[in-house]
Parts: sequence; C-alpha cells; structure tokens
Amino acid sequence: AYIKASEVIRQNSGDKNGCAVWAITTNRPAVSWYSGCNTAKITNPAAFKKASEFHSEKAQYSIVLNKVNELQIDETQAQEFGVELSEIFRIKNLSRGDLIVYRMAKR
Repeated sequence: AYIKASEVIRQNSGDKNGCAVWAITTNRPAVSWYSGCNTAKITNPAAFKKASEFHSEKAQYSIVLNKVNELQIDETQAQEFGVELSEIFRIKNLSRGDLIVYRMAKR
C-alpha cells in the first residue's frame, strides 16, 4: 500500500522543486525511498509549520492511516495545521484502516 501511495505522490508531484511528505513514524523510510520525496515525522503543529515553510517551494503531502492514533495531518486536524487537504489517493480496508494521501496547500 505504501509503495502504491508513494508512486501516486511521485506522479502527482511532477514539480521540478521536489516534494515533501508527512507520514506516521513507522513507514517514513519506505515513503522516502519510493516517492523520492523528503519525508518528515509529524511532532506538533508548530514544528510542522516551521518545516512546511522550509519546504514551501515543494509539493506537500500527508499520508494518513485513518484508524491509527498517532499524530497525523488529516481532515480533522487540517485547520490546526493551517492547511487545506485534497484527497488524491485511497486504499480501503487495510488492517489499520484506509490509507489516504492528501495533497496539502496553505490556507
């Protein structure tokens, strides 16, 4: 599922400036490898806002597992993180819920 999601991100980002992805801790290396994006851990909204400014020229994404309780940038937390989300990919009914890829834009 992460390989498929990463391939979608790679195709969607197509930006010469590169891409940045925020994903849950356990799958960051796989996401980085398959997407070619800088992949960061989400620690809190303030740290995210600082990091997203650093990557402001890049296409930015969030990968979410909707049944996982780790800190994620999803539809319920988008306002807190100051972003708007557009769903670009979903794989349903994995063991830990749906895997969703959002493209992020600043509010």
